[in-house]
Amino acid sequence: MSQKALLIVDPQIDFIEGTLPVPGAVDAMNDLAKYVNEHGHEYPLIIVTADHHPLHHCSFNTQGGPWAEHCIRNSVGAAFWPPLFQALHDYRGYVHTLYKGQSVHRDEYSVFKNPSVSVEIRAYIREMNISKIDICGIAGDFCVSDTLLDAIRYFSPDMFNLLRRFTPSFDGGHHLDGVVSRYNISVTD
Repeated sequence: MSQKALLIVDPQIDFIEGTLPVPGAVDAMNDLAKYVNEHGHEYPLIIVTADHHPLHHCSFNTQGGPWAEHCIRNSVGAAFWPPLFQALHDYRGYVHTLYKGQSVHRDEYSVFKNPSVSVEIRAYIREMNISKIDICGIAGDFCVSDTLLDAIRYFSPDMFNLLRRFTPSFDGGHHLDGVVSRYNISVTD
């Protein structure tokens, strides 16, 4: 029997109201927490990705990168948004957290950029007979779109459904809309 999974990209405090806040992220993540409470039973697998940066990560503007320091491993800003964390804690299925951006010299907007993690996530999807993946998270124009683009290299685009309401973007969703249109990804608003 085929099943579906929920893939939540980077629901971390720094992206919500920390050092690198995305407009609309507070409401989107609070709504996502309610969604997980109400619909979590529809997913035997929830995968959550998270930035897990070392102190002097190459993406930080203090190191010549484009971003403010964010999601430094073991910091408050790297933690999951508390209402969503609670919803995931209460969920009775399998939650698997996958980390990215762990090397000081390598940035990874997508969890699929990490070769060992990419193998792991693909194995979970195969072993659990996942045929549909609902994807959402932060930020739509960077990490969500990059994750989606990498994922469709391994899986058919029709396997994915974007949960737009839970996917805020810096650019108001324009870049992600282009990806969705180009690959004919289904969307739930």
